[in-house]
Amino acid sequence: MTAITNPGERQVLVNFGNRYAVFGPEVGLPNKVLFDADHDSEVLPRVADESEIAGERIVQTLRVHGLQRVNIAETDAVAADVVLSDNEGNRVFVEVKAREHAPRSKELNIATERVREAESKGKLLEVWHFNIERLSLTIQAYRNGMLQFHELPVIDVWEKTADSLFRRERVVQEVELWVQQLDELYSQIRIWLAKRPDLKVDMSRSVTMSEELMRQFNVADRELPVMDILSGEQVVASLLPRGLWLIGAWGRIDFITPETTLIFIQLRNKEEGTYSWHFSSPNNRRMVQPLTEDSLQNMLVSK
Repeated sequence: MTAITNPGERQVLVNFGNRYAVFGPEVGLPNKVLFDADHDSEVLPRVADESEIAGERIVQTLRVHGLQRVNIAETDAVAADVVLSDNEGNRVFVEVKAREHAPRSKELNIATERVREAESKGKLLEVWHFNIERLSLTIQAYRNGMLQFHELPVIDVWEKTADSLFRRERVVQEVELWVQQLDELYSQIRIWLAKRPDLKVDMSRSVTMSEELMRQFNVADRELPVMDILSGEQVVASLLPRGLWLIGAWGRIDFITPETTLIFIQLRNKEEGTYSWHFSSPNNRRMVQPLTEDSLQNMLVSK
């Protein structure tokens, strides 16, 4: 089937304001991303709030692989934002809806009437519901008397400026690195605590990592382990991951005891490519000290 007759097989490129996104069938063999960030996108003026301009930008930039955009003729008698055509001249009219949520029942009902009315006039109209918060595309169509819904997940995301290209894969890589470094820190703490037979470690709890940058680039949430330090059956301290992308630090863990909370932060030396853990008090975050075996033991000395 062609891209005209099978919306579920299309790849769609749009710009929301600051982000470009490609929607399409799940990438894998034999499917691959058919749009290239370097050649198929341009630098556009950045905006403070994508929700205010997303609809306009989508209409301005929308591209479908294998189809061409054509002008809307006065005789078409179908209100649409974009008209797409294949090489044989078959056309589909597209009405764009951009919101910060999935389409709701009322919105879907209105769209259903629109696509049915167009079919009664012999026109092929689709309503494209873009969720710009969670990055998804639902295409609502009407074919041969049957209402259809096609879900196209996002398969690539990037931001392009005159100086740089920031891609989804970088966010994925940094999340994986954060998971690895948490594991390394926990392993080091286990070694330090081996000298304290009165203490034991429990790793049965977790916390969900769902940061803004992950949502913007459609990176799946991650479950991160929480380290509880116990004396007998009593939890005397917990290490709770709080965030990765921070001002002045690259990663934060809260060290929580019944009496107080300390902040563990990871500092990154970009030139040397090294990372180191430090700690501070919430009351004096500027006084940062290296996290060492002795400092950790001192945090637990009264436990």
